[in-house]
Amino acid sequence: MGMFDKLADFIIKKHKAILVIWIFILALSTPFITRMGEIITYEDKNDLPKDAESERARVLISERFSDSVSNSSIIVVIKSDNVTDEKSRDFALTLKERSENLEGILEYTSIYDAYEQAINYSASQIHPNLYSTEKSALELAQLMYASPYAYTQAYMYIRPNVNSTASAIFGVPSAYLGAWSAIYQQMPTMPIEMINEMAYQNAYDTMTNGTNETEKMFISAYLNAFNSTWTQTFNYSNVLFLPNETSPIDRASFVTNITAPMIFGFEPADSEEKEFLKTVFLNFTITTWTNDTEQELLACRLANSTSWSQIVSNMANLPQEQIQVISAYHNSFNNCYLGSLTQISEIPSTGITPEERAKHCIDSIAPIFFGFDASKPEQSTRESQFAYEVWKSFEIEDFANKSKAHTIAINTIAKSSNLDVNFLEKIYDLGENPKDDTYSQFSHSIIENGTIWTYPVQIPKRYVEKMVSKENDLMMILIEFSLDSSDDIMKENVKELRKIVSELKNELNNNGKKIQAYVTGSAAISVDTEAKSITDMLIIEPVTIALIFLFISLFFLSIVTPFIPLVNAGIGLLVSQAVIFIIGSTFLEIHYLIVFILFAMILAVGSDYSIFIISRYREERVNGKSREEAVRTSMIWAGESIATSGMTVIIGAGALVFMNFSIARMLGIAFMLGVGIALAVNLTFLPSMILLLGNRIFWPSRDKWKGGSKFAEEYKKKKARHEGYFSKSARFSIKHSKAIVLACLLVTVPSVYAISSFEISFDFISLMPKSESKAGMNAMSEGFGAGNIMPTYVVIELQNEIRYKVGNDTEYNLTLIDTLERFSYELEDIDNVASVSGPSRPNGYALNFSNKNEIEQYQADIDRTIGIDNKTVILTVVLNKEPMEKKSVDTIPLLREKISSLKSKESELKDAKILVGGETANMKDLQDMTMKDFSAVVVFVMVGIFIVLVVVLRSIMIPLRLILTILLSISWSLALTMFIFQTILGYPIIWLLPIILFSILMGLGMDYDIYLCTRIREEYLKSGDDEKSIVTAVEETGGIITICGAIMVGAVGSLVLSGLGLLQEFGFAIGFAILVDATIVRIYLVPAIMVLLKKWNWWMPGGIQRVKTDVKTGTITEPKPIDENDSEKKTEPNVQPSIQPETKSSQCENKEINK
Repeated sequence: MGMFDKLADFIIKKHKAILVIWIFILALSTPFITRMGEIITYEDKNDLPKDAESERARVLISERFSDSVSNSSIIVVIKSDNVTDEKSRDFALTLKERSENLEGILEYTSIYDAYEQAINYSASQIHPNLYSTEKSALELAQLMYASPYAYTQAYMYIRPNVNSTASAIFGVPSAYLGAWSAIYQQMPTMPIEMINEMAYQNAYDTMTNGTNETEKMFISAYLNAFNSTWTQTFNYSNVLFLPNETSPIDRASFVTNITAPMIFGFEPADSEEKEFLKTVFLNFTITTWTNDTEQELLACRLANSTSWSQIVSNMANLPQEQIQVISAYHNSFNNCYLGSLTQISEIPSTGITPEERAKHCIDSIAPIFFGFDASKPEQSTRESQFAYEVWKSFEIEDFANKSKAHTIAINTIAKSSNLDVNFLEKIYDLGENPKDDTYSQFSHSIIENGTIWTYPVQIPKRYVEKMVSKENDLMMILIEFSLDSSDDIMKENVKELRKIVSELKNELNNNGKKIQAYVTGSAAISVDTEAKSITDMLIIEPVTIALIFLFISLFFLSIVTPFIPLVNAGIGLLVSQAVIFIIGSTFLEIHYLIVFILFAMILAVGSDYSIFIISRYREERVNGKSREEAVRTSMIWAGESIATSGMTVIIGAGALVFMNFSIARMLGIAFMLGVGIALAVNLTFLPSMILLLGNRIFWPSRDKWKGGSKFAEEYKKKKARHEGYFSKSARFSIKHSKAIVLACLLVTVPSVYAISSFEISFDFISLMPKSESKAGMNAMSEGFGAGNIMPTYVVIELQNEIRYKVGNDTEYNLTLIDTLERFSYELEDIDNVASVSGPSRPNGYALNFSNKNEIEQYQADIDRTIGIDNKTVILTVVLNKEPMEKKSVDTIPLLREKISSLKSKESELKDAKILVGGETANMKDLQDMTMKDFSAVVVFVMVGIFIVLVVVLRSIMIPLRLILTILLSISWSLALTMFIFQTILGYPIIWLLPIILFSILMGLGMDYDIYLCTRIREEYLKSGDDEKSIVTAVEETGGIITICGAIMVGAVGSLVLSGLGLLQEFGFAIGFAILVDATIVRIYLVPAIMVLLKKWNWWMPGGIQRVKTDVKTGTITEPKPIDENDSEKKTEPNVQPSIQPETKSSQCENKEINK
């Protein structure tokens, strides 16, 4: 007794218990089913293994670059005729203000935030520079002018004092000498005493003329002393005696040297005044004291020492080196000043004021000391330019003028930073020690009162174009969150943000500003996909159920029968969902696509299996068998058929479990479980229900299907005439078998060619339903280029630091910078690469790192490309084509190959770790991984299904033919799907479609063929005639296969009603494949091939075939052909008639049957 015989006997005995068990299982499943929504994800994640290159790149970026820490993001896209005007600015700023309370928000980034950060940074950096530059200007002015000023002031004070002091000391002696010499020349014979007396009187008269009494008293005293001493020099006996031949001048000098110290008391010189008197006295003579040059020279020397003393007193805290510089400068100025008085310089010795003379000297020595060229307004260095501006702006008398220092500071910073002086004045007005929030308030006020093109600080155009389109009609705002995009809070954030955006749009539209705004990004896409999925399911579920109900009703002419398959399929679906919930909540996320596909497929498969058994049950009842006999026969033949089909489906789906791609893996698990549970339901619950209800399942036509009824007899006669469509189609296939096979092959060739020539896509977003998030993504792609939105990254982990600190300054390793620039240049030369940016070219073009000003200007951009460890750098590669186009995905291997070549050439990169990441690289790695997995899947599926079919059918050729015809159906379906969706509708064909299509259809498409083949084998065992067996089998199963195919097409095809492009493609491809399989392949192609093979259909080596035939004659040798009566006797149940209490109706039925 076979396995299905035993199963049938068990069910007949325990059918009520089986029903109770399934009800209990369903009850246990209910709590899990209601929570199914908790584990569904609406994100398309590229879950690569840890060793995938792009995944390693992602991890490295997240670890080393601080701006990659968000878990999800929402993008707000603003579209208008001009998004840079004031109203668009207010939209962005107000949106930021109103969205601050969104939970989990990390950062809000709009172009205005970028500008505000730039202004804040500039203000915070420039503000201290303004004050320090102002201070430096004052210090340099002091260094340049303070010493000359002190010198000049001392000179102007000392110079008249020298003259007056010299006059005071030497005036009286000179007057006396002049008077004495004049008298002596006129009267040389006059006695000396008289000449002295007259000289005294004349000198007194001359000296006191116009003087006051005090002066007269001083002059009188000085003359008396001088005259007395003078007279003594003529007394031979006096110690002061001088020979008569002594000249009057020498005598006067001698007398002055004696009398002046007494009169002026500068011996000893114990005070500054006495010191000054003594200095003047010692530096002049009675003949030189009136010499202006000598007086000025003395005044200079005294001014030099006096001013230096003052300067030294103010330099107590200065470093010795600076004192030496000031000393050298002071001496140089003194030398210049002295030189100008002696006419050894170009400066006039007379006719100019001391200030003018000082300015001439400053102009002469300052350029030398401070390193600038006074003849050139534009200097070669920043330091020399600054010194020039100080020299040019200040005068000797206003070197402490803070206003001039302020002007120099403003102009200097404006020139070096290219910033407006009015902006710098506003920064200066923040005060000397502003707080951080002062800078923030200052920056924000500028943002609120300007526009992108009027802000005083301009960020690089390349960066602006990442946030604002070149046409200024699109703006992108990025809001980053710490929450995962699948988090329920994120869904609420999306809804709240859309509410805010809607309010702002209405406000602007009411004010005359027409604006469109979209909320998109990963979180928004999840929300829209979920909403569309729910809407689609509300359409697909009733349509699928209605179609199944309609087709089964028409086929069985009953309104009760459809409920049986639907209940069976429903139990299988619900129990499957409960098991999937447990799996999903434990270790795997359940993608929303799986829910759709599982619903359609399980309803279809479950209904098909039910129809196979119910239709066979009906056939056996028409042939007069009792309820138990009919169930037993159905389980033996149809049960084996659906079990075999189920096994092939499980193998096909189960192969997906071994794939690394989570969607495929979870689909395999879900479909395998679903089909397995649906199969279990149909092999246990369904026959138990039939046993319980009997022919009531065919109400209102239940009496028609009883053996011996008029309808049943006519039905059998009609079948016996073999005049139906399926009989005719079978005979047609037999007659034209070669032409049919050839025609199918001719269709297959262009189909295979079309499949190989069509371009597949990796862009899941393009197949999203029409929604706000998709519109936003499309707008971004059009405005910014998808390559900019989803760039490719090259992450390089260097052995040495590329950035380091020298004191408070940031320096860069120029050797590495040059290496990276050569590296970037070579990458940019690859086909389909639009641009490459990195440390050497943060904005896409190479910087001059020898230009300190340029590097300071772009330092923030440079640092953004260098990791926190100072050893990791990131290059951003923008592709020309859309990132998910095949051309772009195929660029990744070229990029990696080029990198490998360059790495071996550049010594600085030989030991570096270089990884290519980003969305395009992710997709390439995912494709490679999946295709590698798929190669194994193909082998597993083909071999697995072949083995199952060989074991069940005990034939080599039929399994091979089964696999071949399924592949034909798949190729036709895939070719037509590509043509319709890609060529006509413009939808891309996702690379995942062929993989899923193959895995599902290789198992699912076997159903009808197995059902047909098992029936052909059954008929062949009865008749031993190939052609007759084929005609009978096609006639008996044609209607069933067709209705099952219609149900499958209706159920799976209902996915086309979805707004999700991927589901539409899946639904159409699977539906069309099933349609072709059920209407053409199984009805025409399979009979044609089998009639051509004939004796080889059941061939199996080793004598273990199920149907043994003579190779020469093709006749059955074992088992012997049997007639229907023998068959009926063999299939009688080995049970007692009174298995269960019979109801009144069942007793009547049995009586009628027995008749």
